[in-house]
Amino acid sequence: LFILVFVKFNSLLYLNNNFILMENTEIFNKKWNLNLNIKNENEKYNNEINLTNTKINNNKCISFNTIYISNYYHFIIDFLPKIFIYKELNLNNDIYITRKNFIRFQLEFFELIDFDYTKMKLFENNILFKNEMIILSDKRGIGILKEGIPKYPIECMKKLLNKLIKEKKIVKKDKKNIYITRKNSNYRHINNQEIIINLLKKYNFVIVELENISVLEQIDLFYNSNIVLAPHGAGSINIIFGDNIKVYIEIHNKNYVKMDNCFHQICDNLNIPHYCVHSNSVNNIKPHISNFEFDNLECLEKLIEENIIQ
Repeated sequence: LFILVFVKFNSLLYLNNNFILMENTEIFNKKWNLNLNIKNENEKYNNEINLTNTKINNNKCISFNTIYISNYYHFIIDFLPKIFIYKELNLNNDIYITRKNFIRFQLEFFELIDFDYTKMKLFENNILFKNEMIILSDKRGIGILKEGIPKYPIECMKKLLNKLIKEKKIVKKDKKNIYITRKNSNYRHINNQEIIINLLKKYNFVIVELENISVLEQIDLFYNSNIVLAPHGAGSINIIFGDNIKVYIEIHNKNYVKMDNCFHQICDNLNIPHYCVHSNSVNNIKPHISNFEFDNLECLEKLIEENIIQ
């Protein structure tokens, strides 16, 4: 499955393969009528849109449409591959996106892949696109497709990793066993994680708060990891950057694991053994944001002992 398909839409209003967007975000949520009976351009403009203060774009354009762009996992899986396609095909199209308030980790990724993010433009009201618009769309977000996660995003991140190794920004070090804590998260954290941390001290695990380190440091950390243990969360997508990770152990809410097995699919693509240790929800909110209590310590310790570096 190739995740990013070039799609030509005939858009909200249609004439001679031109594209007109009148709302900055609604354009991606509407089912467009492709059978409009428009007799001529003047009639279309008079009856359908208000051209007051309309901006004209005569260039070929491309849209990077991603729903969950502010999420670390979806930014890597859904958004960055679009930039790789754009660069690999040497496209010159104007780039349009639906939001542009980039946060720290996104800016760091743009720098690592040598991409000038200032080239991207924001969809605004009343823009008239007079030329071709290519939309790179991933429906709901490719990272949660039931059909499975394609290999292309992983291939893109491997290209980034090889670039960083070549530049000697990432180097091999002694392997570490790491635990990714979500204690600072507003949701899906383990209320009693101290029992896990006490166990991990016995095996010299490094306890990591990913939000406190840079993207490059995260890549370096996972590249030099042996066992990766973490509650289900976006930061675990960094296993993509691993160098022969021995095992990924995921602590997951047992009421949510059937709904989201994305890391199992990614581990399959990476040939990393994946184990899921279940936990119990502690509140009655939606499973994907529920906090949980961990009560499977014996199972976890067995998995660690089977995979620990002696």
